[in-house]
Amino acid sequence: MEEQNRIERYYASAAELEKLGIASPGVHGEALCTFRDPDRFKKYHIINAVRKDVDQIRREDFKGREQREDEYGTSVLSIQVLKEGGFISIKNRYNHTVDNPDNTLNSNPDRIILGLSNSIRHHFGTDFSAQKAILPEGYTFINGQIIRYNIEQENIYFGSNFYVKDGEIHHLKDHEIMMDSYIFDMRTKKLFSPSLATLWKPEWGPVPESEEPFIKEMEGHKVILKKDKEGQHIFIRKEGEKDPSKDVEIITVKDGTIIAMNLPTTTKIGDGFLMENRKLKSFTAPHLVKVGNSFLTSNTDVQNLDLSSLEYADFGFLTWNKRLTTLNLPQVRHIGDLSLIGNEILSELHAPKLEQVGDGFLENNHGLKTLSLPSLVKAGADFLSCNTGLISFSAPNLEKMDESALAANTALKTFYAPRLSDPAPFCLLSQHPDMITLWNRRTFPPETAGISAQLKPAANMGQGVMPAEKSVEPSDRQDASTLKRLRDWFLPQK
Repeated sequence: MEEQNRIERYYASAAELEKLGIASPGVHGEALCTFRDPDRFKKYHIINAVRKDVDQIRREDFKGREQREDEYGTSVLSIQVLKEGGFISIKNRYNHTVDNPDNTLNSNPDRIILGLSNSIRHHFGTDFSAQKAILPEGYTFINGQIIRYNIEQENIYFGSNFYVKDGEIHHLKDHEIMMDSYIFDMRTKKLFSPSLATLWKPEWGPVPESEEPFIKEMEGHKVILKKDKEGQHIFIRKEGEKDPSKDVEIITVKDGTIIAMNLPTTTKIGDGFLMENRKLKSFTAPHLVKVGNSFLTSNTDVQNLDLSSLEYADFGFLTWNKRLTTLNLPQVRHIGDLSLIGNEILSELHAPKLEQVGDGFLENNHGLKTLSLPSLVKAGADFLSCNTGLISFSAPNLEKMDESALAANTALKTFYAPRLSDPAPFCLLSQHPDMITLWNRRTFPPETAGISAQLKPAANMGQGVMPAEKSVEPSDRQDASTLKRLRDWFLPQK
């Protein structure tokens, strides 16, 4: 176990990712599930490959531009070969921050160094097939077969109606339904997790049942399955009810993954809800009040949401979505760190009661043009940073912003926060030609010493933007080249 985990120190933890403003793929950060599996080395030959210059390849240098086979992702590799033969996996340093991390370099050791595949075969006396052709995302090569899968978890590959564990394909029974990385039994109304069973030790007792919120929705109801070309539809009907028109659909599954969910009575959801899912399109929970960390994180396709009663969301809430254009959160009061990051086309956010947000909230959302948060009192570091389309921001009750809030918003023209007293360093650092904002004069580069260009008031900003003595127009002596050097010093280059 010690030898197997020797490379763990090279993987970014959840705390390290949070410090860098990167949404974590899970509570363990980017650490491999291998490090938590005490029996992995009993079934697999494990070879750790680490570049000589690994300490110079820093995680922060790849923030926002992670690619599975870039310099960072391939600087530390875990090559795992099934001792019984037939299966090999090369695991990435990013782990699940990137797609298909367990098929790095197409799981072909010869792409690391020519001849390595045969060297591994001869050294361990184990055969495997290394696919030379590059497979598309979501495919892997096992026991001479190309397998299409939806999710990999704990070295288990989950497909539409099967899963592959230790090179063996397990097909589901007629009364079982694959739901991402869970198997739902229609007869018992229970969920089984092969991933959890892999890590569970016999001395701990029976493997615990998974308690997803939709299981509780089924209590006191009959469960009915209907199928059509759109997928498998799971309905619930109250015990004793005869009228089928009163059936309520709670889940739609297509090709082994959940694409729609309706939770009509659920009020609370814990950590990591559907964080492995990538195909969910619709989620409805009209009475949901509180959600834990990583709620629907990385669910890139969600476009229909009903969270009309939500009041509290922990960190990692709704990150990296590519479909949402409007988000309505009429009751929410608190949203944690690293939430709503990288929602590519989000253009409207309605959160009239939102009072507090954590670090990185709404970072890198380039579709937002205007934003009003009338109840917001406190915002964390990097709040609304790098929103290149944001033109106007209003928060009449905002009192505190941590460092780098609203930084690098290159289009920002209007900022209204009359109760904001003294923001932390680098807040409102902007590149717009009509607004150059620097709050911490002590950090000026030498050639710009004495320049105190801060927020330049616009006619439509009203009063109370900041005290008059803190609103200083750039002097006529500050020519364009000086201002350009100032911007180049503080702002990331495109």
